[in-house]
Amino acid sequence: RCVDQCPVGYFTERLTLRCREICFEESCLENPGVVPLDMTISQREWGLPELATFCVLGHDGQKVTCPLLYGGGYLIFDLQSGDVVGRQQARSLNRVSAYAQSLTDVYAGIGFDNGHIALWNLADNRFHQTLKSKHPVTALLFQRDDRFLLAGYDDGSIFTWDVVSGEKEAAFQGHTSSVTSLFLSDDGSLLVSASDDKSIRVWELASGAIKNIYRYSQNILSVSINPEKTLIVSGNADGTITVWRLGSNNDLVSTFLNHGGQITSVTFINESTVASSSKDGSLIIWAAFTAQELAGGVILSDGPSIDNMDFDPTSRKLLYQTEEKYAVITVDRYLQDETVFLGHSDSVT
Repeated sequence: RCVDQCPVGYFTERLTLRCREICFEESCLENPGVVPLDMTISQREWGLPELATFCVLGHDGQKVTCPLLYGGGYLIFDLQSGDVVGRQQARSLNRVSAYAQSLTDVYAGIGFDNGHIALWNLADNRFHQTLKSKHPVTALLFQRDDRFLLAGYDDGSIFTWDVVSGEKEAAFQGHTSSVTSLFLSDDGSLLVSASDDKSIRVWELASGAIKNIYRYSQNILSVSINPEKTLIVSGNADGTITVWRLGSNNDLVSTFLNHGGQITSVTFINESTVASSSKDGSLIIWAAFTAQELAGGVILSDGPSIDNMDFDPTSRKLLYQTEEKYAVITVDRYLQDETVFLGHSDSVT
C-alpha cells in the first residue's frame, strides 16, 4: 500500500522526499533515499536526564552507553529494546567534556572541564578511581588493552594514564592549543591527534616520536585513520573535510565540501569510505579518493545538528546523536554498490 509520507522511524535525503514516490512494502527498505533505523532513543519522549553528546556503541553491538551531561554518571541502553540496563548517578556538579570506553567494554573514562577523569568499571557498575590534572579534559581514548587511557587537554598536552595505578606513564608534546580529537590505528601502533592549533600529528605510540604533521587553514575538530594506515581524514571548523595520504607531510588526496556546517565527527568505515556528520544536521557516507557521496549515503536527522558520531567496526553499526536523541544504523546497507581498486601510488592515467 502506498503512503503519503515517510513511515515513523525513517528519514529521507535532504533534497528529495523519495519515500513519497514508492509503496511502503519491502521496497521501502531497499530505497536508497530512506534510512532504516536499528534504534532511536529520545531524551524528551522517554523522560531521560540530560545526556552529554558523547554516546558510544558497545563493542559487542548490543548496548549504547551515554554519560550524563553533568557529574559523571551514565546510562547503558540495550540496543534491541531501548531499555536502560545499567546506570550510575552523578557524583559532582562538573560538566562532562569527553568520554571513552575500552575495547572490552569493561572501563569507561569520563573527562571534566575541571581536569579530572572519572574511571568506572562498567562490568561491575562501580566507580574505580579519579585521575587528576590541572587542565580541562578535551579528548579521551583507550589503548587496545584496558590498561592505558590517552587523554588530551586544552593546553595541547596528551598524556597516557595507567588505569590500574592511576599514574601518568607517557607524554606527547607538540600541540600548542586544545586537543580536539584522538584516534588509534587498528593495530595500535599509531596515535593520530587533532588540535585547535590547525594541525594533525601522527605519533608512534610506543616511542612517542612524531611521524608526520599535517597543517590546515582552520581548526581541526575530528580525525580518523583507515585500517590500512594509508589515509587520514580530518573534519574542519569551516565545514570542509580533507583526506591526507599517510607517509609524507601535507600530501592532500581530496577535499569534501558537501556539508553546510561545521564538521562534528569523521570516521573511516572501511579502507576507502568515510562517514561524516555536521552541525547542518546531516550525516554523509562518501568515497575518500573521489570525495563523492555514495548512492543513498545522505542522512538527514530531524534535529538542527548532529553533534556526535560513533562507529563500531565489529558490529558495523554507526550511532549518530543530536542534542535530544541518538539513532543507530547499519552502514553496510549503503556500501553494496561500491567497488574500489587500490594499489597505485600516483594518479591513474
